[in-house]
Parts: sequence; structure tokens; C-alpha cells
Amino acid sequence: MDIYKEKLSKKTLLKLSDVERKLFISLAHVQNEIRFSLYTVVWSHDYSSKDDDILKGQISVNFYHLKILAGKLHESYELLVKYYFPNKVISKEFNSFAKKEVLITLKEIKKYFSKKNNFITEIRNNLSFHYSPKELDQQLAKLPDELELYVSKDNDANTLYYFAEELANRAVFEKLNLSNDINPIDAVYKEIIDLSKMFNKINAELMRFILNKYSSDIWCGSAELLELNGLMKFSDVKLPLFTDTSDDFI
Repeated sequence: MDIYKEKLSKKTLLKLSDVERKLFISLAHVQNEIRFSLYTVVWSHDYSSKDDDILKGQISVNFYHLKILAGKLHESYELLVKYYFPNKVISKEFNSFAKKEVLITLKEIKKYFSKKNNFITEIRNNLSFHYSPKELDQQLAKLPDELELYVSKDNDANTLYYFAEELANRAVFEKLNLSNDINPIDAVYKEIIDLSKMFNKINAELMRFILNKYSSDIWCGSAELLELNGLMKFSDVKLPLFTDTSDDFI
């Protein structure tokens, strides 16, 4: 797998229009964060264990990363709302440059966020970055009489207050009208993954559009082909909750 290291001219970036420059550097940051969050969602989505306690740990850590990713996707859309949609010059140029499938995806994204109670906005506004003691407390009556938690003896690495995650996840499912769904976690997972792919397509094309527009001045020298040895296969990476900390911990 080829990975290239390249450099951009800060001098050229500073010559871009204020809106264009802010859109470009913010898109770069957004793309990084969506990718980071998407990786942790995929790596923690491992429900292959036959052990019920291991699975509860996986549900907890996977759903945490899903909520963070939902928040990042919402912020990505807000970036488009602020710096892309209102700018008729940029949007007109992009419409002429972008592939047809990207423009269709952009319309789909706009339509998705125009709907009230969409998954992404609901999760972001109520559960990604904010705590709602009232909503958690409202779910308590729906839990079993005996609430589960896991306590690590030597450190808190493997401590999990599972009942709290049950409360939070139930609050999500209720907000999204998934309380009666056979597999609500998979429903949330699929929608967020699908939206992530759509944003990746749009944001990458916007980046390509700006880089192409200033291609004669923005690149510093030639790309360098890197040799990165010992890389793990993406599919081999797993992100569990419970781990053996007998040798070392933070």
C-alpha cells in the first residue's frame, strides 16, 4: 500500500479568499476527526465473543464511539451550512467541478439534515457531548431489579458501570423510536456508518476541488513515497473494553 508525504504552501493558502481558506483547513480537520472516530467505531464493533460479559463491555465501548462519531458528523454538516451553502461562488464552481455522484450525495445529506429527529442531530444534541440526568433517571424503571457493574480490583482499567450504559443507550433508542427494534444498536451503527461514507465522499471532493483550483502554486516540491514497515491490517485491529493490565497500565 503506497502512502505519500506531501507539503502545501502556507503562502498560497494565505492568498485564498477568507471563506475558501477557512473551509479548506476546517475540512481537513473534520476529515481527520471523522476518520479517527470511524476507525474506533469499526474496531470496537466486535461481537464475536461467546462470553456475555465480554459482549456487554463491547456494547458499552462501541456505542460510546458511535455517539462521538455522530457528533462529528453533525459538526461537519454545520461547517457546510456556514461556509459552503451560503457561498454562491464556491458552490457554483464546485457544481461544475464535482462528480455527479458527489453532487447527488450532497443533496441527500442536505435532505437528511432537513428532517426533524434525524439520528445524527438527536444523538449530538442530547447524548454525544451532554449529560442528561433527567433522561437517564427516566429509564431506571425499565431496567431489571438487579443492576450490573464490573469492578477491577487492582486499578480501574476494567471497571464498568454497565447499568449506566444501559440507561444511556435506552435513552438513545427511545429518542430515535427504536425501543421496540430487534437490534437497535445495529440500526444506529448502519445509519452512522452510511452517513460517514457520504461525508467522506463530499469532504474529499471539496478538498480536491480547492487543491486542483490552486494546483500550480499550492504544492511544495514533489511527493515522497514512504516506507512504513510493520503496519497492521485494518481488519486485524480490535478495540476491546476488558484487557489484561497485570504487566502495565496508564
